[in-house]
Amino acid sequence: MVFKQVYRLYPEKIVIVGDSAGGNLAAALTTLLIQWKLPLPTGIVLVYPALNLNLNDYTPSQLTALNDMILPHTFLKLCQKAYIRDERLKPDQDPFISPILTPDSVLASYPKT
Repeated sequence: MVFKQVYRLYPEKIVIVGDSAGGNLAAALTTLLIQWKLPLPTGIVLVYPALNLNLNDYTPSQLTALNDMILPHTFLKLCQKAYIRDERLKPDQDPFISPILTPDSVLASYPKT
């Protein structure tokens, strides 16, 4: 006897995970999926995500980083500048660069986070 098995082409659950810059990318990808009306992941896990890449916005976490021995403020700024190489990009206006700017109407469609 020949048994034919049918496999699903797509998994039932997809979870997007990212930490630091990967968290930024995971959040931006989720926003893009919502805007393009594509299937969303079951959930997203953001581990200390870089949500605000505005170099001129001094948040409490950036102020704390001034004395951080592991990730010094100057190194963090170099990483931000390397990530946003095109000076025409506006991290203080673009939610794909700074996901903290994502409109509430889009965030309402986010999967479990």
